[in-house]
Order: sequence, then structure tokens, then C-alpha cells
Amino acid sequence: MAATLVTQTGAAIAVSLFDEIDALGAVFLRLAMAAVVLCAVVRPSLRGMTRGALGVVLAFGVSLGGMNMLIYQAWRACRWGSR
Repeated sequence: MAATLVTQTGAAIAVSLFDEIDALGAVFLRLAMAAVVLCAVVRPSLRGMTRGALGVVLAFGVSLGGMNMLIYQAWRACRWGSR
């Protein structure tokens, strides 16, 4: 429940920023904030990670960023309500 709340709140805030910054800026800010919060809360250790595990983490981050970039650009192109 908490994960869904955080995800939906982040998306709502990002969409509201489209008038101030473009979709790519919103993606960057959202992923940067998520990385900061994750590192502050979980404090992951990179010492025990293998090269393969780091590759998986990198691939996940790139795919997550790409997915957000595409959906935010689609939301930006759509006319919602009175916009």
C-alpha cells in the first residue's frame, strides 16, 4: 500500500511540473529524488556486489528511466481536462 501511495504521489507531482519543466526534466528529478531517498533509507553497500549484479541494477535503472520518459512524454502530449 505504501509503495503504491509513493508511486502515485510521485507521478502526480511530476505531471504537475510539466508547465515548469519538460517531461525529461520531470523524469530526471523523479529518479534523482528516488535515488537520494533510497540511499538515505536503505544505505546499500556496493562492496559485496558482483559485476553481474551491478549490470542488472544499471539495466533496471535505464529501463525504469526509459519507461518514465516515454509515459511522461505521452502525458505531456495529451490534453487533460481544460489544459
